[in-house]
Amino acid sequence: MHYETNCADRINLVYFDGTGVCLFAKRLEDGKFCWPGISDGVVRLTAAQLQALLGGLDWRRVHETREMRVQRRRADHRIIAKSLESMLESAS
Repeated sequence: MHYETNCADRINLVYFDGTGVCLFAKRLEDGKFCWPGISDGVVRLTAAQLQALLGGLDWRRVHETREMRVQRRRADHRIIAKSLESMLESAS
């Protein structure tokens, strides 16, 4: 990946796709790219982080999806059922 510090709104990405070398160039119309740190001449990003970076988003806010469990009590179902009943009664 190549970028210039005085042109934070542009990116040139050179990569090998398995059949040849490809060049990807992008210029943001508004805003600037949020660049990751370079360690030993290498930038390490996940595919999702790279997609966010190329979209002009803050790649640091990308994280793995987390499973969330929602626990419902029986009382919640009764409240929902009563709400539905009253909506049906008022509609008729």
